[in-house]
Amino acid sequence: MIRKSVTTFLSPSRFLSLSLSVPALAGLLVLPATAQQATNAPAHLPEVVVTATRTREPADQTATTVSVVTREQIEDRKLTTLAEALETVTGFTVVRNGAPGQATALFSRGTAGKHTLLTIDGRTQPPILTGGFDYAILSLDNVQRIEVVRTPSSSLYGGDSIGGVINVITLNGRGLAKPEHEVSFEAGSFDTFRETAASRGAFGKFDYAVAASQLNANYSRDNNRYRQTTIRVSTGYQLDKDLYLDLKSAYIQADGGSPGPTAFPSLTDRLKREYVSLSPGVIWRAGDKFETKAYYGYDHQYLTDQSFGATTGLTIEGHQVDWQNNLQVMENWRLTAGLAFRDTGFERVTGTVPNIDTHQTTVGGYLQSHWSPTERVDLINSVRYDHYSAFSPGFTWRQGLAGRVPVTETLLFANVSRSYSPPTAAHLYFPGFNNPNLRPESAFGLEAGVEQSFFKNQVKVSATVFQNKIDDLIQSPAPAFRPVNVAKATTEGAELGVKYAPSKSFSIESSYTYLTATDDLNRQRLVRRPRQQVNLGVTLKPVEKLTLSSGVSWVMQRQDVDFPPPFFAATNVPLRDYLLLRASASYQATKYLQLWVRGENLTDYRYDPVIGYPALRAGAYAGIKLTF
Repeated sequence: MIRKSVTTFLSPSRFLSLSLSVPALAGLLVLPATAQQATNAPAHLPEVVVTATRTREPADQTATTVSVVTREQIEDRKLTTLAEALETVTGFTVVRNGAPGQATALFSRGTAGKHTLLTIDGRTQPPILTGGFDYAILSLDNVQRIEVVRTPSSSLYGGDSIGGVINVITLNGRGLAKPEHEVSFEAGSFDTFRETAASRGAFGKFDYAVAASQLNANYSRDNNRYRQTTIRVSTGYQLDKDLYLDLKSAYIQADGGSPGPTAFPSLTDRLKREYVSLSPGVIWRAGDKFETKAYYGYDHQYLTDQSFGATTGLTIEGHQVDWQNNLQVMENWRLTAGLAFRDTGFERVTGTVPNIDTHQTTVGGYLQSHWSPTERVDLINSVRYDHYSAFSPGFTWRQGLAGRVPVTETLLFANVSRSYSPPTAAHLYFPGFNNPNLRPESAFGLEAGVEQSFFKNQVKVSATVFQNKIDDLIQSPAPAFRPVNVAKATTEGAELGVKYAPSKSFSIESSYTYLTATDDLNRQRLVRRPRQQVNLGVTLKPVEKLTLSSGVSWVMQRQDVDFPPPFFAATNVPLRDYLLLRASASYQATKYLQLWVRGENLTDYRYDPVIGYPALRAGAYAGIKLTF
């Protein structure tokens, strides 16, 4: 009965009615300012984000669904990887092939892993052969905050953002009176050892931030040893009061065994990955009305895959330029316009035989208008056109409306958008399993949400409904596994969130996501997207120096694809629900010394994120950090 009610509530007709009613309700926001002055409602201090509109804006004025993982949350929860941080975000499902370091996919509101764009400091990160980014190798070294936009964002960021955008913002040394340094060491289960070192500061007009880490582990199952080295450097120079230059660079090396599925384990397969990036940028502010910024990015990825008795080398090299301009036309009207260029080369060699040697080039331009007819209403309209060398061009747009109701300070927002995602290099060129005639995927998205605070902002409640109608979804059905465009697919659902933070020493945050993701042509679910997901996080500081944190993830009603005998036809099969419990305790012994312990999968739950790839069992870790 409950499921039937939820399904009825999320029907297309009901959703469209709700989406249209939100703008109508927002019309009530255009009221005299005296109405606000007559109320005793507490002052609203929204979080400022940059990713939703590519400019610094209060989150409640962006007409998008935005989540932020702060540095304080990363420290309190003792998170070490980007994948761990994203598992705490409403509407996100992270699926890895077993242990950390193995292939990791990300599903945002039921869209595919390649549908969510990753940027670091606003710089678009390079794709891997199968699309998206290699989330398995990203640590949280030198990370200040993570902004996650789940609203379709192709009209600002181009393809690969049907599911939104993740922007990792790193630390820098600007404004520091004196340098800050830290070193840490952690050890624990699965022969895990992790060492980190970081330093940041400023000397006159020059600033810097550098961080390095080394991880070694021997995870359960044979041939599952893993090693990763990460170095990230950020430098900047304030040439004058209006002109700032920066340089972002990173090096990552990950090397580990590939044990494969439990039905066909391997004792010899290995995967080694190297990633290098270098990106200079410039920001120039011409007074209070105009700002222009640009960056050039170079990235180089090299993967060595030893499997099935052969060695395959894959090189992906990219060059990109992004130029953005912000013009404050009037006090309540801002225009953002820009151009983007990217050229990516793919070279793949198996043994001594080359089988992929190609380039893809993209040129795009975008324009966004952000108009606030009153202090309580924000209208955001954006359009973008992208020309591709390998397939047809894309035209995308978004229309968003956000506003606050006087007296209650209720936030209402709604979106209508057109977004798209191009075929990946693997779809187009992978030998024996490619289809050069694929069309880009196109999605029509609807979203509507409400947010309300109570008790002087100690309690915040939010609810969002969403729907993406995807045309030409790319799938690789058995037995040929050759990618084809499926007629239609739908992802739709609801997100509910509650946060209670009565003081700086205690907070509890929970969320619930209900999702249906279906292949409308074959009338079956899209795999690895759970129907229901619950997240709960608690942070408690009983005394000034002690921080306790715990988190629960409950993932329900999953499916994966299997090939059961005797016909070995591709079949959707249910996977076991699972509940994960993690906890940590950190103690600031002195101004310079911190100690901590943390536990993962504390209930020792046995489950497979992907069929045949068991997740790690319970693990315990302890660490120490020196700050000076």
